[in-house]
Amino acid sequence: MFTVTYFTSFADAEANANPIATPAAYIINGNFIEQVIFIRVQNIATGEFDTTSFIILMQQGVYVPHFDDVVTCGSFILPVIEWPALYYTAPNMGGTQLANGTVITTSQTIYIHAVSGVCNDESSFTVNITGNGPSIFQPNPLVECDENGDGIETFNVQAIADAIAQTAGVLAVTVHETFEDAQNSTNAIPNLAAYTNVEWLQQVLYIRVESANCESVIPLQLIVFECETANSFSGHVRFDADGDGCDNSDTPAAGVWVYYMHNGNTHYAYTDANGYYEFNNVPDGISYAGIYAPNAAYVSDIDTMTITFPGNDPIDNDFCLTIPEPVQDVLVYMFPVTNAVAGFDATYLVSIYNVGTLPASGSVTVQFDAAHLTFLPSAGFTQSGNTLTLTYS
Repeated sequence: MFTVTYFTSFADAEANANPIATPAAYIINGNFIEQVIFIRVQNIATGEFDTTSFIILMQQGVYVPHFDDVVTCGSFILPVIEWPALYYTAPNMGGTQLANGTVITTSQTIYIHAVSGVCNDESSFTVNITGNGPSIFQPNPLVECDENGDGIETFNVQAIADAIAQTAGVLAVTVHETFEDAQNSTNAIPNLAAYTNVEWLQQVLYIRVESANCESVIPLQLIVFECETANSFSGHVRFDADGDGCDNSDTPAAGVWVYYMHNGNTHYAYTDANGYYEFNNVPDGISYAGIYAPNAAYVSDIDTMTITFPGNDPIDNDFCLTIPEPVQDVLVYMFPVTNAVAGFDATYLVSIYNVGTLPASGSVTVQFDAAHLTFLPSAGFTQSGNTLTLTYS
């Protein structure tokens, strides 16, 4: 029989002094990102012992978004989330992996799981489909920086309501402060263009969407955070209906998602009725801005726009939506979701993106070293020897 005891120093392990009291729930010293732990294994009968050691390494945690439950009619479109966060139909990366933009047509719980190194996290939300109706997108949070430190700011919720109202089959859109009000269609917020949050720093509003056959209620998160810079940029998005480029006479594109990316973080805004968008509190350095076209019939005249502070001119950061030439083009990415460790399962993700303007179909083949790897059956793939094939359409 042996005893196993843990210590934070070699001297304590040798002297059998000051053992770690709770080794099953040990918290690393807050002043270090790694720490050496010493183990003393002792023979109870003879008193003989030996020591060894291992290192605990603390890494930055991984972030997964948290969404409120959704009640909707017809279907629900999964919003865009950033890798390494991925959608699944079962907990712990189980069931079927779902892509951004997947249309959910049956009531179910959706799981979001992310893995980064040895860290992982998970969240979930329930989609309740109540009947037949149009597919409604989940709006990204509205974010404003706190001008005077009181946790209260003014938000333009009207832009999101206008974007949803453009969905085919939608008859009316109202926004409410409580889920119950949204369900009962009472106490709609009157001035959506300048709504001031009534809860400090974070608040959830509820958007009621009415169609001919049923009603949907989807959450919208408002976030107030500390202002860090005075940097801002803005612009307009317009439709080039006559094919000669965009100018002030072209039709504004209302309710379009505009985003910018900085150091791996993505921030969103929505154009108003005049096609205008604005970002404040933009960090110093280089950022990249772009838009999501409202439908497949239009594409942006530029993929991304480079925004640099200090020194950026915050005027005339405009986007033009044009009718594209017919193009067939597909991007395929393959990258690891978990670390590869001998004797354990390793998970890889194959993502296929249609970046052309025409429908795409085909197959992707992946070869692996059968002497060192064994393929485990995965949805969509067929195996022939050391070759895997995935057909898409």
